[in-house]
Amino acid sequence: MRVREEAEAAKEVEELIELIEIFDEAVIVGLNMSGIEQKASFDLGPRGFSDPSAETLITTFKAHLQQISLSSVSLEPFSVYIEKSRR
Repeated sequence: MRVREEAEAAKEVEELIELIEIFDEAVIVGLNMSGIEQKASFDLGPRGFSDPSAETLITTFKAHLQQISLSSVSLEPFSVYIEKSRR
């Protein structure tokens, strides 16, 4: 029964967003593991980051964006997006 519950839980995970803070920078990793576009937004203001945009480090997006607004990020199907923001 436990294996079935874990398998069902794994099916529900369609996107993974991780924030890593290092000194005065934050790296955000977005991973869309579904076949449909996913939307995400980030408010780093409470953590001391006032700039609402981020620099693209790595992406599998069809159009490589240099900067992106953190208030609305569209993750393409089966995509990876890694960005950096500064305080």
